[in-house]
Amino acid sequence: MGAPRKVARRARTVGTLVLLMAIGLLVTNGISVVRNLRKLRAPAPGRLAPAFSVRGIDGRQHQLSDYRGKVVVLDFWASWCGPCREKFPLLEKLQDQFGWRGLQVLAVNIESQADAAAFMDKRDRARQQSGQGRSGVIALFDDAGVAFSYGVQTIPYVVVVGRDGSIVHVHAGAGGTTELREKAVVALAAP
Repeated sequence: MGAPRKVARRARTVGTLVLLMAIGLLVTNGISVVRNLRKLRAPAPGRLAPAFSVRGIDGRQHQLSDYRGKVVVLDFWASWCGPCREKFPLLEKLQDQFGWRGLQVLAVNIESQADAAAFMDKRDRARQQSGQGRSGVIALFDDAGVAFSYGVQTIPYVVVVGRDGSIVHVHAGAGGTTELREKAVVALAAP
C-alpha cells in the first residue's frame, strides 16, 4: 500500500507544480499584454497622423503621404462588425459629396482579405443597381499594423486627417456620424 500512496503523492506534487507554472505564465503574459495595451495610445487631434503603406483591394500600395493635401477619413472596420456596416453608407455619401473638394475615405480593413473584398464587391453591386455607380471609398488591408499605430482598440474607429497631415478628429465605436461629417466639412474649409 505504500507504493501507490507515493505514486499518488508524486502525481499531486507534479500536478501542483504544473499548475503553478501555468499560473506563472498567465501572470507573466498578462503583464506583457497590459504593457502592450498601454502602448496603444490613440494619436490626439493636432498631432501628425502616423504614416503607413498598405495594399489596397485594387492591388496597389497606398501610403498616407499619397493623399497629402487632401482631407483623409480613415475608417477602421470589418464586415462582421454591425456598427461598421451601418457607418459605411455615410462614408460613401461623404466621399460622393466631397470627393471633388479633396476628401478621400480610406477604409482600413482589419479582417481577412477575402471577406473585405466580398463586402466591397457587394456594396459596389448594390450602388450600381441603384444608379449611384462605384464607391469612391478606397478599401485597404491592414497588413502592416496600421490599426496598432493608430491605437485602435475597438471598431468602428474613425480618424479625420487634415490636408497638412495632422489629426483633426478621432471617434471610437458606434455613432458619431453627425460630428464626423461636421469635422470633415470644417477640415475641407481649412487651407
